[in-house]
Amino acid sequence: EFAAVLGDATERMFERKYLTDWPDEEAVTGGLLGAFEALANATSARVHNGIEIRAKLTTRKAEKCNGMDAAIHFHCDVPEWALRASVLLQAKRQEPGIPFNSADHYRLSRQVEAMLDATPEAFVLVYSKGQGICAFPAASASALGSQDLFDIGFSPWRTFLAGLFRGRFGDPRPGRLPPAKAEDKGPKYELA
Repeated sequence: EFAAVLGDATERMFERKYLTDWPDEEAVTGGLLGAFEALANATSARVHNGIEIRAKLTTRKAEKCNGMDAAIHFHCDVPEWALRASVLLQAKRQEPGIPFNSADHYRLSRQVEAMLDATPEAFVLVYSKGQGICAFPAASASALGSQDLFDIGFSPWRTFLAGLFRGRFGDPRPGRLPPAKAEDKGPKYELA
């Protein structure tokens, strides 16, 4: 239910703001994940005190090194469920049936390879006016021969969040993930 509440609320916000208040990938990712984190933590404070969610954006310099735009870290420590899971995200805009051009497809391939070097728990988050927010496994995206991500299976945003919160995927060791800033030398994404 937690994923449904968060997924529906952030999807509605996406529908209102996509291509208007949020004109590009950076604005969508920042706005979406910022709202997601704030709503998630406010909701979890009312429901369970043991749930913590962090959404981290990377710098452009770090993105060139590690391929990711953002990471989501989920930590649940309640008596009936103790879980820690983190995923890497690369964000793109695409509509079904409209493939990436060769340069964008090559860039995505390089970004996905860099994320997969850090962890298999990596996804391409696609923003689409027709489909909403879609999560594609990075491993599938890297194997794709065509330049249209919609040629492979994806999870809608709400389903993606449910999978993360239920432990169906996500790296349980956040210290394995690359830093948000290329010059960071310290611990990588630790939850307080």
